[in-house]
Amino acid sequence: MIPDSKSIELSDFEVEVKTGTFLNPRTGSVWELYIKNRILTVNVPNFSFQLSPLSPAIFRPANPAVNLEFEFERPHPNHSWLMHVYAKAEGATKRAKMQTE
Repeated sequence: MIPDSKSIELSDFEVEVKTGTFLNPRTGSVWELYIKNRILTVNVPNFSFQLSPLSPAIFRPANPAVNLEFEFERPHPNHSWLMHVYAKAEGATKRAKMQTE
């Protein structure tokens, strides 16, 4: 995880391509990413929060109480986007790999 970094500004296109429905194939959980007021927003069951870009591929929740980091990658232009969600817990970093449906 990137230590306390500042948010950067991205083009609307750079943010918009990261929207969609992401599925965790291991757990079956579904996270919806959409744009609200020009800000990338995550909707999970019973909770939603805004993301701030640290780079074109790395995002963090605007609310520092949500201790997650998001990394987006597209292995090939013809492939779907992947979203890696990193969470620090008990001194270890856990990663969930999600893909667009």
